[in-house]
Amino acid sequence: MFPSCPPEVLDLLRAAGEVIIIGHKDPDGDCLYSTLALAELLRGMGKSCLTVNSGPFDKPETASAAPSFVTSVGDEVYSRDPLLVVLDCSSMDRTGDALDAAKAGKLRTVIIDHHASFEQSSAASYRVPQSISTTLLILQIARQLGAELTKGFARYVLRGFLTDSGCFRFLGKDQGDQLMMVADLIGRFGLSINFECESLFSHDDRRSCIWLSRLLGRTAWCCGGSVALSYVTEEDIREFDGIASPSSDYYARVMKVEGIKVAVLLRFEDENSTSIGLRSTHMSNFDVGSLAQNFPRRISGGGHFHAAGGLMGVGLEQAVPVIIGALEAALG
Repeated sequence: MFPSCPPEVLDLLRAAGEVIIIGHKDPDGDCLYSTLALAELLRGMGKSCLTVNSGPFDKPETASAAPSFVTSVGDEVYSRDPLLVVLDCSSMDRTGDALDAAKAGKLRTVIIDHHASFEQSSAASYRVPQSISTTLLILQIARQLGAELTKGFARYVLRGFLTDSGCFRFLGKDQGDQLMMVADLIGRFGLSINFECESLFSHDDRRSCIWLSRLLGRTAWCCGGSVALSYVTEEDIREFDGIASPSSDYYARVMKVEGIKVAVLLRFEDENSTSIGLRSTHMSNFDVGSLAQNFPRRISGGGHFHAAGGLMGVGLEQAVPVIIGALEAALG
């Protein structure tokens, strides 16, 4: 049975007249569509909602949602003392620069998240690490509030679920209840999985194929062939500016190779910081979330059992041996 939302979270949502809803920077589909689903739910209850995200909205599944978001919050909004809801975010620093930290820190805050690793907080929270997506947490909240669901709300929930489940491919054997929650929405509102998947993911620029070929071509096979590691350079970012990163396609391709357990994709951010993406195969049963949480050099980010990522405070060249060393130690 899917875990219930704590009463204190429901009470705060019921009592709020105005709500700021924000997710993590560099959003994926689950982040944005859980935000839009909650906003749809609360607006249906007569509340004013501001949907916020720092961006960038450069993934195929996020570009169409971008017009529904603002990238900053004005002083007049803070002055009205709204409720702040932080979604799909393991720590406040992952929200980016859309919030004024000092002013946001004075607001009543609710955290709704499904990351296995997270920053401790005194805020009221609803955390379900076993949930495949944050949108399912919003669906559970809607059920407990007795809200009348709409087709638009159902589409938002499905889109977040499709993003984080890899269009159902990442569902585990113990997540049948979540599949049934989504199946109920699909049947009730006549939603099309094919249509939603194509709407989310069929927007690639043809140059993304060239970018993907470069990532595959520079892949290093480490740890006896159980780890595939590649990287995005500063030159790549300049050359392919405005094109969605083919990271998901990279992970999907290398994780089909026999014997692979973990795929790593590093990305240049600046001379002193590198983004890290980690994925593990379900057959490997390797917990990349724990690896990220207990990394030799702290990663600022969040993670799940089979998918984790964040930011390291070293340059790209320095990050490569550090991550390889950590994986060698973890994989034996």
